[in-house]
Amino acid sequence: MSPHRLVRLGLVASIVALAGCGSDAERDAGSVAPDAGGADAGTDAAIDGDGGDDAGPTDAGPLGDPLDRYRSATIALDAAYCACDYDGFTDPADCAAFFDNPALDACDDLAYEATVASSAGPIACLAAAREDFSACAAAAGCDDAMLDACALAESRATAACPDVPDAFFETSEACVEGMVGGTPSPCPENASPVSTTGPAVFRGSTLGAGSDAPPQSCATACEPDTADRAFAWTAPTDGTFVFDTAGSVFDTVLSLNDGCEGAELACSDDARRAPDIGLRSRVRLAMTAGQVVTIHVKGCTAYDAGELQVNIELAP
Repeated sequence: MSPHRLVRLGLVASIVALAGCGSDAERDAGSVAPDAGGADAGTDAAIDGDGGDDAGPTDAGPLGDPLDRYRSATIALDAAYCACDYDGFTDPADCAAFFDNPALDACDDLAYEATVASSAGPIACLAAAREDFSACAAAAGCDDAMLDACALAESRATAACPDVPDAFFETSEACVEGMVGGTPSPCPENASPVSTTGPAVFRGSTLGAGSDAPPQSCATACEPDTADRAFAWTAPTDGTFVFDTAGSVFDTVLSLNDGCEGAELACSDDARRAPDIGLRSRVRLAMTAGQVVTIHVKGCTAYDAGELQVNIELAP
């Protein structure tokens, strides 16, 4: 996985991803995944340094909110990586939009404001490391070896940062659960099924949508109760139709059902076959004219939320 794919959906998700993904160089540098439980769950991604003068970056970067500095550096970093490698995306802009999804930023803002006395220093340290990473990546161009060295340097720098306090993670995660887990909407949401084909037949957001999708057979690696949207669609003619979520800004799970909670007819988590659309989803279904399906779209985790898009085409 390219290093730029570490930095999506807010600081909490970014730190979790930093511990679990990335290049071999990054993993070897000593990033530690958050504990699955216990009092220090979610804080070990930034390991305490030895307290010396060389303990790592401090708030020596540009003046301003450390969280905003971290985001700005991340956006620049993603742009640099997406310009070099946007495999699975339409173009560099589509790539950057996916990794810089701002849907849950408000939760990190809330957590920062609630814990600023204890979190400002650690987050400033992470921001300085991210700024250095971003500058290094911009200077590296698309040289893989240089980009790996940049990523390794950031991993080592963040390992020397103080721990982000438990309270920051707890506050952000509680906010995410409340923001994503709203009241389930009617299923399907459109009272009269449509039969349109083409790009963006359905668009919307999963924020506050609630969780009411039936179990999805392809989502065994995902969380079961994430927010979803449901749409009814009617086949305009006999044929095989391709449904995908390219253009969505989060890791989607897509399923087609016979009615809202009827038999599952097709399901996709990540569409890796050509054309590759990365962590978005694609299914094919042979249908007869007038057949109605319910399209369910949800995020793989609570942090996978925001703007979605469903495209439908008749297969050639």
